[in-house]
Amino acid sequence: MAANTSGRFNLVLAVDDLNDDVKRIVEFLNAVTVPATGVIVVEFTHAQDGDVEILIPTAYGTDLVEAKAAAPAASVRTWGEADFLAWCDVNDPPATPLILEFLGSLRSAGFHIVGGREQTPSLNCSITSPRGVRWPVALYAFASSKEVSAKVEVRFPDYRRQPEIREALAQGVEAIPGIPIPVGLVRQSDFRKRPNIPARDFTAEQLRTLPTAVAAAIRG
Repeated sequence: MAANTSGRFNLVLAVDDLNDDVKRIVEFLNAVTVPATGVIVVEFTHAQDGDVEILIPTAYGTDLVEAKAAAPAASVRTWGEADFLAWCDVNDPPATPLILEFLGSLRSAGFHIVGGREQTPSLNCSITSPRGVRWPVALYAFASSKEVSAKVEVRFPDYRRQPEIREALAQGVEAIPGIPIPVGLVRQSDFRKRPNIPARDFTAEQLRTLPTAVAAAIRG
């Protein structure tokens, strides 16, 4: 971690594979952390010149950190549940009662829900486990020329290096009858895929059951 004279802290993470999942984690961390904290990831590749071995760094996230530092603190919007539901009312009305059901079930299962700082409303859901606080579930508003929907996401890639948790998570999710989350596809990708599914593709019962299944897997 590095600090500068302005009192900002930048956390620098070193990885050996700067893939899309790592980039999304950096984007997520920069979105949910306070303005005074930035997250950058650096990939080191090896090069050999005779007997000399060289490490070549490639950084990702510096532009996000710089933009975050440049934005006045007052202009950083943190979305709340009311914002997310209001967005659904206007843009994806069938999702509103389902999201309400889901948020209630998340709280009942022990999740803590905080607003994100994306361009459109988003919510991040944490739960305390024996390994600390984890963020396995997110909701966000998605809008493109082809689709406008409130999305539900289970963050499988966050646990791909923890075989017991990732398998418990997969089994718990796929045990829910008719769940639209493609767990088979997640397994085929070695848990690199992070399916985000429109809330309206779920039934109310599936969204009531999903938080309990995720909580059980994460808590072990």
